[in-house]
Amino acid sequence: MVTLRDAPVSNCRIGKPDLPMHNPQRRNPGLGGLCGFVPESVTMKNTARQALAACALSALGGLGLQTSQAAATGDQILREALLRGYTTQEAERRYVATRRESAGAVPPAQAGGVGASLGNLGNALGAMAARNQERANAERGLYLAMDAAVEKRLEYPLGTVRDAETMKRVLESRSAQDDKWAQRRMVEYMLHQRPYAEYFYEKPDYAQAVTWLRPFAYGGFQRETWALLSMAKLYIAGKGVPQDEGEAMRLAETCSAPEFVRMGPEAADIIGCRVLLVNMHRNGWGFPANEKAAEAAMVLVRRAHDANFKPQLSDETLMRTFR
Repeated sequence: MVTLRDAPVSNCRIGKPDLPMHNPQRRNPGLGGLCGFVPESVTMKNTARQALAACALSALGGLGLQTSQAAATGDQILREALLRGYTTQEAERRYVATRRESAGAVPPAQAGGVGASLGNLGNALGAMAARNQERANAERGLYLAMDAAVEKRLEYPLGTVRDAETMKRVLESRSAQDDKWAQRRMVEYMLHQRPYAEYFYEKPDYAQAVTWLRPFAYGGFQRETWALLSMAKLYIAGKGVPQDEGEAMRLAETCSAPEFVRMGPEAADIIGCRVLLVNMHRNGWGFPANEKAAEAAMVLVRRAHDANFKPQLSDETLMRTFR
């Protein structure tokens, strides 16, 4: 009579066997005939719960404890069976191979093979969990450092792709909380105006940038100089909006006007608006090309710069720095 000790590892269940593996016309159902279920003869003597427990214990014994001269093979079989889950046929094949290598019963000294294998697997999983926790802690620390920098309006240098991906999460979170500085940075990444922008947006997203910019550029008393300047440049280039030099001229003049000369954090943006006007006069964008008008606009650029920044710069350097 075949017993549960001969059953290979598989999913144990009570009831009828799988028909393909238990064809009544087969003289000897073989090991496959016992794989995947508990024979009905066993259920007659045991409760279903006892039968499942017996099957599980027998399966582990059949898979690992029958290997007396191939510990490495048994260990590998155990690992793969636990982690991957074999089909009935694959479990049978490996069980047969193991039985062939073992020349009989397992000597007492070898009986701890399965326990040792499980211990090794447990150690490996523990080490993996520790490494994952270490990475999670490092990622959390990086996120908090970047978040603190954004809160204080400080630049945080990005040196790796991971840095860029983490900064994007920080800026998205801050932007959702109506942090205007974070929203400005997001727009700059949308327009590919900052390093590592391709890891925020694969390509410039002009349409989304315009959606973010409009409330800042056309928000009445809440208008932001940087948003006016960005919208003016988009109208000149025809990116995200129809090309409209007249609207670009109006926006550039608005952010260059005296009431927008709130020097300090906005000084560079105001100078940028005035530099844009110089270029528009020189290139005939929104105005007839007029070098004298360009020179007059350049005087305003120098005044704004010299009042807020040191050292003084040449006109060429000013145009290149604040373009």
